[in-house]
Amino acid sequence: MTVQTDRGVKPPPEKPEAEASLLGAMLMDGALYNEVARGRLGPADLSREQHRIVLAAIARVAERSEQVGFANVQSDLVAHAELDAIGGSQFLVGLMQNVPTVAHASSYAAIVERTALLRRLIGVANEIARLALTREESAAAVSDAQELLFAVSESTLHRDIVPLDVALRRYAE
Repeated sequence: MTVQTDRGVKPPPEKPEAEASLLGAMLMDGALYNEVARGRLGPADLSREQHRIVLAAIARVAERSEQVGFANVQSDLVAHAELDAIGGSQFLVGLMQNVPTVAHASSYAAIVERTALLRRLIGVANEIARLALTREESAAAVSDAQELLFAVSESTLHRDIVPLDVALRRYAE
């Protein structure tokens, strides 16, 4: 996906450093997945395929109620024949080694979330342009465009909803 501007074609917004820092932080502190990513971010929100694969593995480990960490995520990737697709165990090690600080995981998640929203908005804008160019009936095109925009805005409404266990832990602190 690219964006046509007055100055030419521009690539979609992405922050691979924030994605890598978030993933590395979650590998180092397994509780962070539930605190900053669960229900807010999914693999499709990441711009790099390697990052999407790792986040999917983290989510699977968490869904099995196992401790999110290097060993369990690596085992999950092996079980799904995905470890080689990300570049092996060294890629996971690199994610952990390059985390500036685990304390800013929520900031990394917010950056990833914002850029994912912008990419979705660009995708919807492209689809709306396609509708405008191909539809004979303008009212139908406008209705479809509104539905597309509503779907993007609705996705932001649920981002602050957290699982009950996370809310209780935050309250107890």
